[in-house]
Amino acid sequence: MSEELSRHELTDCCEVLARIDPFLDHELSEEEADAVRRHLAECDECLEHADVEAATRALLRRCFGSQRAPESLRTRVLMRYTHVEIRTTD
Repeated sequence: MSEELSRHELTDCCEVLARIDPFLDHELSEEEADAVRRHLAECDECLEHADVEAATRALLRRCFGSQRAPESLRTRVLMRYTHVEIRTTD
């Protein structure tokens, strides 16, 4: 991934939005996270999306604290999550 970032900066909103969850989970390399930060500093729409995602996560943590979802639900969510596709309209 670092080769790709060195060739071109993350300027495509789809690329950034696909990295929001790993970004918020601190799962990106420092280089990738910096690229996402730079994009968010310049793109109000992506920043709003990231802010909503972060606020949703904070609300869920506050409401449910240490409660864990039942294993069957976790499995269903993870199965669906592996099939998520981002589509944009122009």
